[in-house]
Amino acid sequence: MDKQVDKQLIRVIKAVNNMPQSQFSEIVNISRSLLEKIEAGNMPITENTALKIRSAFDLDAEKTDHVKKTIDLLTLDKKNVSNSEN
Repeated sequence: MDKQVDKQLIRVIKAVNNMPQSQFSEIVNISRSLLEKIEAGNMPITENTALKIRSAFDLDAEKTDHVKKTIDLLTLDKKNVSNSEN
């Protein structure tokens, strides 16, 4: 399984592009119900689905890694803000 392509990455792609599930699933050529299951954590992302996502959004391993690191940094900053408020 492609560990770089995960539901968090999907959500970021959708958010950055202001894209609803229906549009994302159409672009990637997967069913909306499959996308819903993936985002809910009820279905793993197969290699085939990861490949479709990478292809549809022109994401090579380097770009995906960069996006994942950015997500991690933003998540870390959000956690630090929450901890400092307590």
